[in-house]
Amino acid sequence: TPTSTIEERSQWALQSQFLRLNYSLSNKYLLEGTIRRDGSSRFGVNNRYGIFYAMSGGWLVSEESFMKNQDFINFMKLTVSYGTAGNDRIGNFSSLPLYGGGTTADYLGLPGLRPTQTPNPNLTWEETAQLDLGIQTTFFKNIFTLNLNYYDKITSGLLLDVPFPFTTGFASASQNVGRMQNKGVDIDFSANIINKKDLNWTVGLNAG
Repeated sequence: TPTSTIEERSQWALQSQFLRLNYSLSNKYLLEGTIRRDGSSRFGVNNRYGIFYAMSGGWLVSEESFMKNQDFINFMKLTVSYGTAGNDRIGNFSSLPLYGGGTTADYLGLPGLRPTQTPNPNLTWEETAQLDLGIQTTFFKNIFTLNLNYYDKITSGLLLDVPFPFTTGFASASQNVGRMQNKGVDIDFSANIINKKDLNWTVGLNAG
């Protein structure tokens, strides 16, 4: 009795190196920087590696001497960060020429091979760059907490399947096309109204 069986197997590789540095001055001024180099077998032979970095800084305003003689603000921290990140969430063979076998009318009923995917040796990382500005505060004996954050994120070289005219013999191909921007403000406010041994009541509000 004729039977049909299917077996599939695939593998991919990711290679990375990274370096991170932290620095704190007087426990008030904070700096951090990272840089990394990532390589993915999912991309074309011409652009498999990408370099991404991030920088961030913080200022603990509440630790300054001019904040010591007041009781209203218990904690205040200003933050700023900027960094880039890569995305390789595509198929394992999206950059390679692929072939399929079988019997179709094109071969007059005879078995044969045909190309099913066009190669793209320049396919590379989708990259996102993001800027964040924030302030974190607690005040009035740590009862109230207010966090404000502004973000601006730009993603370029989007990994998309671009449709082809059917006259080419292919339906689509993975390419780096397009650019997208997201920006806005996040507001997070909470109040610890009751904080006792047998009862705790916290109210929160988030908006963006």
